[in-house]
Amino acid sequence: MRKLSVPTWPDFSIYADLVCPYNGRELSHKEDGLSAFLGVLNYLAPAFPQGFSFGLPRLYIDHALLWQPLRGTYRVAWSPESGGHRPSTPAARRPTLPSWAWCGWQCFIDPESFRSALNIGPDGHDKPSIESSWKLRNTVTWEHMASSEESAHDTLSIPNQISASVARAFFLPVATLGFQYASTMRRSAFYWAFANPVLVDNPLTSLSKVVVVRDTAGKFSGLIRITGDATCRTGEPIELIAISQGSVKGKHFRSSYEEKVLQRSTYADPRRFHAVYDRDGRWVGSEDKISREDGHNYRVVPEGEYEESLDLPEYADDQEYQFYNVLWVQRGENDVAYRAGCGRVLAEAWEKSNPENIRIALG
Repeated sequence: MRKLSVPTWPDFSIYADLVCPYNGRELSHKEDGLSAFLGVLNYLAPAFPQGFSFGLPRLYIDHALLWQPLRGTYRVAWSPESGGHRPSTPAARRPTLPSWAWCGWQCFIDPESFRSALNIGPDGHDKPSIESSWKLRNTVTWEHMASSEESAHDTLSIPNQISASVARAFFLPVATLGFQYASTMRRSAFYWAFANPVLVDNPLTSLSKVVVVRDTAGKFSGLIRITGDATCRTGEPIELIAISQGSVKGKHFRSSYEEKVLQRSTYADPRRFHAVYDRDGRWVGSEDKISREDGHNYRVVPEGEYEESLDLPEYADDQEYQFYNVLWVQRGENDVAYRAGCGRVLAEAWEKSNPENIRIALG
């Protein structure tokens, strides 16, 4: 993490550096998920016009809504006896706070989920980058039902809903994919230590599950990362709402977390594999050669019922692909929608699904 400096422009990278390792901390009371962070938000506020809504910068609300959980709270301390694996729980709801905001969940945030915002320069335009081609186009105008000023005194008393006119479509789950250990580790195994151990991808079994969705014709449509412990059943439609549009080159598409999970699943290459990490502890690739030294051996497995076959698209390195950023929502009282997951649906699949425009309230 960088040294904290006074921001002179709405630099999303500083915001991400502060939010991502903070939100998984154990707090005395669940409702403190935002108030404990207000000091940092007040520090950033002069550089962020329009302020914040439940911790999300209103200037970049379309980018910020794409936050993804990395993992929940760690259950035990890191130790050699655990083979370098530090178990954690799934993201847990803080029910008094909104589901659409990170503060509504106890989890560490995946910095990669903000990659489109990290490409924004001081002039508000995307910076040219050979490392990232992720781009976002805003298509939704959200109405914030909270006051423009947030403080520790009034945070819990302001409404936690946002509303907008959005496009909605229903897709069918094919499978829910998760990780399973395939360890052949020796007793003398060592463990790895990284600069910021709360934001590492190790072990993969602690990371979020991924739902594969298709259209009614059986064609692959997209991938949804589950936010907490929501479940779905094969063949039963789930409700998705489009919150923005995006594009990315194929080589960067394939490197996303959800795509890496899919590529080691029963629909592509279901063999066990050895996870490869970069110096920051992020999962960057897979080796077919299993290691007996470090225990980072896994397989991707479907949970519960799943469809046995699915044709997957292939992405050319330098071709740009279009998609819709979507939220998977589940309905509560008074038809209020609550976030269950976030992901992407290929543009062609979305536009062929006959989406309808609706007015939605997110709680």
